[in-house]
Formats: sequence, structure tokens, C-alpha cells
Amino acid sequence: MASPDPHVEEVKAFLARARSAVSEGDVAAGTGIDVGSVEAALYALMRTHRSSLAVRDDGTLVYDFGRELVPLGRPSLAERVATLGRWLWKGFSFVYKTSLAVVLVGYAVAFLVLIVAAAIAASSASEDDGPATGAFELVGAVFRAIFEFMTHTALIYGETDRYGYPHAAYEPKRPVLAKPAEREEGKSFVASVYDFVLGPTRVEPHPLAQQQEVAAFVRQNGGVLTVRDVQALSGMGRKEAEQFFARFVAEQDGVAEISEDGALYATFEELLRSKTKAHDAPVI
Repeated sequence: MASPDPHVEEVKAFLARARSAVSEGDVAAGTGIDVGSVEAALYALMRTHRSSLAVRDDGTLVYDFGRELVPLGRPSLAERVATLGRWLWKGFSFVYKTSLAVVLVGYAVAFLVLIVAAAIAASSASEDDGPATGAFELVGAVFRAIFEFMTHTALIYGETDRYGYPHAAYEPKRPVLAKPAEREEGKSFVASVYDFVLGPTRVEPHPLAQQQEVAAFVRQNGGVLTVRDVQALSGMGRKEAEQFFARFVAEQDGVAEISEDGALYATFEELLRSKTKAHDAPVI
């Protein structure tokens, strides 16, 4: 097992003391490490810790790891709340599906009882057929109420647009009495009811889908990327986009640069070394 780079540990110790944004020169002066090794250590830390890149008023590039080094695997408070929400939703969905199945069974039993009762009433009715007519009207009213509700109810569910913003989507509900060919293949009636109540099952995106799209954009954009590009592609907020930008620069061996007007951008020569873009992810 390879031993950790001693320069990385020294730079981590310096950042723990500094507790603020630092330049390569700041780290080199504070640790005595050469600037080249400092840059390599900072890039290594950006791959494993939350960080962002910024430009000082004097045009100096600085690395901001916050007041403490936070590993990328450690969830933030917002991420913990989101995880808790997902688990609560899964629990609610399980309980709701179970209760819904019980209700459906109850409906089936109730219908069977009504039909049997109507048959008994019809067989024992007198010649004026008054009791039989009332029983059949009751059964007919129940069926009409169920079919009318299921036929005229539309499906509204949450969706995310290409910029990452959530919105409500509308899909007309197919009638229950539709032809079998019009119904969705491979889905049972009970599964259709679950989707109707809880919404369709969400497809989990690839864990590196965002990195794939940004890499494809960089290749289309001549190897240049800015924080605003990340925001436009992902819909992230400014802070989250800055952290993604810094990590992407480190992971893809990019070079952070500053334009003449003081704007931060990065170039990626290695991403441009290719003969084809046929396998690139689509840029939405």
C-alpha cells in the first residue's frame, strides 16, 4: 500500500491553521514547499474535499476549502435532510401501498356481497319486482361512481426540466374501460393504481451523469469552462456550482486561469485529445 504524499498532509495542516482562502504562494511561504508541489497537493485535496476557486481583487487565484476541510463523502445538513425525506417517503409509500391493497380487496369483497345480495333479492322477490329493482339500482350506482371517477381523473406528477428545475407535469388519465391495446403493456391493474396515487417510479440517473454532460460541453466549447456554464448545464446554485467546478478542474487535470478582465475560467487540453465525439453524453 502506497504511503500518503507528505506534501498533502503538510498542506492539510496549513489549511487547518489558515481557515480561509489561500493562494499557492501563501501555502508555499507557510510550509516551505515548492510551488509546483503545492499546486499538486491542492489539486489532490480538491479531488477529495469540498472546495472552490476564486479570484482576489489583485487578480490572484485562490483555493477556498472553508474554515475546515470537509471530505466529499460527508453529507451536509441539507443532504441529510433530503436523505431523511427520501426514507420517510419510502416508508409512507410502503404503508400507503399496503393499505391501498387492503382497500382494493375490501372493494372486491363488497362488490361480491352486493352481487350475491342482489341475486338473492331477485330470486325471492314477488311478482311486482320492487325489491329486486332497488337492489340492482344500488349495485349500478356503485359501479357508475367508481368508473366515472377513474375515467375522468388526470395524472399530475413532479418532473424536472433540462435546467434542473422541478415543475408539475400533466398526463391525461387513460379510461379504465379503454381497449387492452391502449393500456400500458407489462403493468398490472394494482401497479397502475399505485402509479396513479403515488406517481410513476422515478428513474435514477447515472451517478456521474452531470460530469459526463459537462465533459461533453467542454469538448464542444473548445476546452473552456466557467462556473456560469456549470450553472446553466445543471441548474445548481452559485456555491454548489463553484464547488463542482473546482472538483471537475482537479479531476480532469484542468488548468484554472484568469482572463484579462479578472474572470475565472478553466481549460482542459486532455479532454480535447480525441478523434471522435460519438460516445459523448448529450448536452441538454
